[in-house]
Amino acid sequence: MHRRWSNKRRICRSPVAARFHIERTARQMTLHLMAARIVVALLVLSWLGSPSCSQQTPTEGGTATLHGTVFFRDASGTPCVVAGASILLTGQVSLETETDQNGDFLIPAVPHGVYTAEVSYSGLKAVESVGVNTRDVNLSFELKPEQQVTSVVVTTDPSESQNPAPTETVSDRTLRDAPNVDERFASALPLVPGVVRGPDGHVNLKGARNTQSGALVNSANVTDPVTGSPAINLPVDVVASVQVISNPYDPQYGRFTGAVSSVETKTSNYESFHFSFQNFIPRVRDEGGSVRGIDAATPRMTLTGPLLEDKIAITQSFEYRFVQTPVNSLPAFHRDTKLESFDSYTQLDFAISTRQTANVSVAFYPQRLDYLGLNTFTTQESTPDFHQRGYQINLQDSYIVGTGLLSSQFSYKRFDADITAQSDDPYRVELETTERGFFNRQRRRTWRLGWQEVYHFAPRKFAGTHQITAGLSYEHSAYDGRQTFRPVEFDGVANAPVEHITFTPPTSFSVDQNEAAWFAGDQWAVVPRLTLDLGVRLDHDGITSSNHAVPRAGFLLSLTRDGKTLLKGGVGLFYDRVPLLAATFSDLPNRTVALLGPGGEPTSSVSYQNVIGGGLHNPRSTSWSLELDRQVFSSLSLRVAYEQRRTSDDLVVEPISRGTAGCSRFRTEDPIPIVSSRWQRVTSLVKAC
Repeated sequence: MHRRWSNKRRICRSPVAARFHIERTARQMTLHLMAARIVVALLVLSWLGSPSCSQQTPTEGGTATLHGTVFFRDASGTPCVVAGASILLTGQVSLETETDQNGDFLIPAVPHGVYTAEVSYSGLKAVESVGVNTRDVNLSFELKPEQQVTSVVVTTDPSESQNPAPTETVSDRTLRDAPNVDERFASALPLVPGVVRGPDGHVNLKGARNTQSGALVNSANVTDPVTGSPAINLPVDVVASVQVISNPYDPQYGRFTGAVSSVETKTSNYESFHFSFQNFIPRVRDEGGSVRGIDAATPRMTLTGPLLEDKIAITQSFEYRFVQTPVNSLPAFHRDTKLESFDSYTQLDFAISTRQTANVSVAFYPQRLDYLGLNTFTTQESTPDFHQRGYQINLQDSYIVGTGLLSSQFSYKRFDADITAQSDDPYRVELETTERGFFNRQRRRTWRLGWQEVYHFAPRKFAGTHQITAGLSYEHSAYDGRQTFRPVEFDGVANAPVEHITFTPPTSFSVDQNEAAWFAGDQWAVVPRLTLDLGVRLDHDGITSSNHAVPRAGFLLSLTRDGKTLLKGGVGLFYDRVPLLAATFSDLPNRTVALLGPGGEPTSSVSYQNVIGGGLHNPRSTSWSLELDRQVFSSLSLRVAYEQRRTSDDLVVEPISRGTAGCSRFRTEDPIPIVSSRWQRVTSLVKAC
């Protein structure tokens, strides 16, 4: 019953924000609670049966002062005191009180005896037996969930229900149990409404292209600085959840015009070691009843456990993938694409003190894909091979400063990619197939360094409750590349060449980019049933040498007292990043297109230069949404939603020719309205080079 309490306390005025993690671990807590109840019962029996106890009964007329603290444990296991918790003491007399803003309580003049203390706050509870036989009794009560809460496949969890932006989450249970052909967390995203996989194999979020959306892992940017597409692979066993946020009104999110996918990894186990080994038996290839080698091998292993008791814990996961995918319309032994990859993820979690936690993670994800783009009309000899090498290091630190929380993050990402051909023979496009070596070779070396500081202020009381967040971020990206283009020949009906494309010599280039942002937001609970999210973000892009002010606002209104019918929505302005590939467009080799006569002689030709027309601008998106949610049963919710996104200054490549001269122009596009039906209309405006 008596616990020592550090003077360094973490003050949390609203433990509801940490309930989600507590409820996820309720199964483990239940075992501890059962054991605690048995111990308490034995102590009570021994107390009642002890002769010394009978000598200190209330008949002596003694009283005592009871004081202490009420707390719960947050996501890292750190004690966090609770203000406003109710304490009911029953026994010789019945007494009731509440904890103050520091989580402390005081009950004077309590007659000696045995009491039952019941402590509760917002679904959290603690019940203990208290023996009072001295003049001063110091107590501590740890609150735990009243009941266990189970997860569902695609859920709107408590944090999502308080988010004005349309938000869906895929849990770790779904990632583990749902059919997933390649066992990647990105492959589970199409379970979310509005997320589809395009013909190119890329996952498009909420009506936006793959390159228009943001991708985060533990709040760190994991996109490829060159293309803007997500560029990281993680073993699926370390993923705790994948969240898709469409039009997030929190100003902390930036550098996109579509939606955001956010991945959270699991916290390492501080209590004991756990080991798992899966898919250790390879899948053999059966052709005509005979074994023809290995079709796929995808073993993965994960280990988590403590390194230093209650201080340091580690998670280590490996995943190897070897997969051959056949194109059955092609000849035997010339029909397979081959993927080989190795993903490694290491995470160290630190419980430094009651006021500070930290973690360090390192992810490696090299991959090689042979015969990229193989299909019925493209043979192996005319496809390229894609080879990537990448890793990301991420450091996070959370420290309680005063009554607020300061979160710091540093990340470094390296992503290299090469595209090679099967031969140096000129690429030949025939009516039904292609032949010879692929025409393009690439060498890309890319890295990015990021830093972010976010301060979460303690709740403020003024015309409601204000939860204010402010922060800044900085990223520096660099790209060194080399591009080589080989001649391309197009054949006609008679298998004779009718068009020929040649390119200027290979080019090398280098470009870097600085991006900075300052943001501030206020989650304002005007009344218990109405919450407003107000925020502003200031972005700077070194490529476009521009600064942008980005205001956003959202609301959430509970239409019923039970909180099961919610109306929410908002409006916001979003500016996308400029991928480094766009900045180097004018450095790519130029091309000449020649039309050939029956004898193969040139009849006309047009030379194209790569030009950035009108300069580069950050794509801009104005978005708004409205959503009505109703929870019918615990496992059934109904949702009606509408989203609209209007994008301007998008990046488009178009050829423009005038007789024997022309240009391939990289320019900004006219507005592209995208509504909830995911219909797109693109209007083209050809301008002079």
